[in-house]
Amino acid sequence: MVALWQVVGVAGAPGALAALVGRTLPPSALAALSAAALLLLLDHRRANTGGGETIAFVVASVGYGFVRSRSIGALAEAHLGGMPYRLGAPLARVAGVPLQELVGWTLAAGLAGYFADRLLRRFGQPTDPYRTTLIAGLAMAAICLTTETAAVVGGWWSWSLAHATAGPLRFPPIALLDWSFVAIDFLLPFELWRRRAPWGARFAGLLAFPLHLAGHAFAAPLPGPLPLSGFDLVHVGLPAGLLAAAAAAGGPLAVSRWPSLREETLRGRPAAAVAILVTTAAAQLFLAGEPALVWTALPLGLLGVFAVTARREPRPGWRPLSRTRAFALFAGLLVAGLGLRLPTAFRAREFERALHEGARLAASGHGREARAPLERALELRPGHSEALWLIGWTELEAGRKAAARTHLEAAVAARAGSLEAVRLLARLDLEEGRKAEAAALLHNALTLHPGRRDLRYLAWKAEEKSFGTEPAPADLLAGASPTELGEIFALARALGDRETQSAVRALAIGGEGPGGGP
Repeated sequence: MVALWQVVGVAGAPGALAALVGRTLPPSALAALSAAALLLLLDHRRANTGGGETIAFVVASVGYGFVRSRSIGALAEAHLGGMPYRLGAPLARVAGVPLQELVGWTLAAGLAGYFADRLLRRFGQPTDPYRTTLIAGLAMAAICLTTETAAVVGGWWSWSLAHATAGPLRFPPIALLDWSFVAIDFLLPFELWRRRAPWGARFAGLLAFPLHLAGHAFAAPLPGPLPLSGFDLVHVGLPAGLLAAAAAAGGPLAVSRWPSLREETLRGRPAAAVAILVTTAAAQLFLAGEPALVWTALPLGLLGVFAVTARREPRPGWRPLSRTRAFALFAGLLVAGLGLRLPTAFRAREFERALHEGARLAASGHGREARAPLERALELRPGHSEALWLIGWTELEAGRKAAARTHLEAAVAARAGSLEAVRLLARLDLEEGRKAEAAALLHNALTLHPGRRDLRYLAWKAEEKSFGTEPAPADLLAGASPTELGEIFALARALGDRETQSAVRALAIGGEGPGGGP
């Protein structure tokens, strides 16, 4: 790794600085630094909570990271056409999950839980699992801000979701929410089980992560008079339930197993772990030529300073609410939160209806009639990738290639992982002889969707030297799913690739050419 002082030290040498700008820290250095930070944190945890508890935490967090990665992958393939994020160059994988991802979640969750306990003690609050989870969620947001900024700017991983490429926030804002929800998904059940909470509370904690995933699966408005979605219910209901549970918490659960602020040992080690993370992020931002974004490491840095300096610990004076009052609090928070979401939800329902109507008309060949509902959808959600590529598709089918390119390029810019937008734009590039642009577009898309045979077909067309006299390679077609074969057939037809159309027909059952769309 290039240390921060080395980067700053070349300020007087413009040539050397110019050579450094635009570089990224090597994956091996990132892995070594994150491993060092994790070892510091785990040694501190062992010294203060015991070796058995530390092993249990590592096993649980690694298991959570594995299940989270595989679950999000399956959910994203079903609803987004691919993972919303992908690591640039993972050094190792465990059953298909990048090892760095497992290390990262263990480190982030460990720091967040520790900071939450210290903050609660410093301000005289009970350290029950529910308050710990709430404060840990805020700490996770601070860790997210530091890590995601450096990662996206430095190319450690990439997002297929829309996000700004300039300004103070360089990653999708929803990442802050989902990093915070790791506290609910993982730390809450872990704290409930390790403190031997009542069985009902333990199993309720285990339901948090499946409920959270279900909220993302049911993101469209649910049936009924109010256009609320599963996303709304989960992202309002879980925090509301957590606040109500915290208000009612008492008894043995109100005190964690962490020592008091004055009795804590090796207290400098979590701060050293934070220093590694902050320095690494700052170094990456300087190397990428984005020193103005160093502010994103400030909240995490302040938490590290607090952990070293906090000593005073007032006695908690909170009196828990009765179950009846806690339930009333939950109901009030739920109703208020959903009420605040209603204006957005009504717009979301109108958007979904307009988008679906436009997609139906476009798919049935009524491109002119599809234009009005699609433009209304785009008015309700400016820059929405699906509305943009659908308009681009209707323009392309109508032969208005310049207008089609404008919308398709905007769709890819809004969501780089949109299969439909990438397919259509690559097809347009090939139709217009822009093979270099198509190859670059498909190279980026295949990093997000490495197994997609339809994208590989287009990439082959961008590099093809036979001028249409040979079909796509047999191994490419043989490994394609029926859906991918349908897309390849449609693309080959649009590009005038008769040889590949014939090859696809030969693979199709009964010799019939499969259908396909964008």
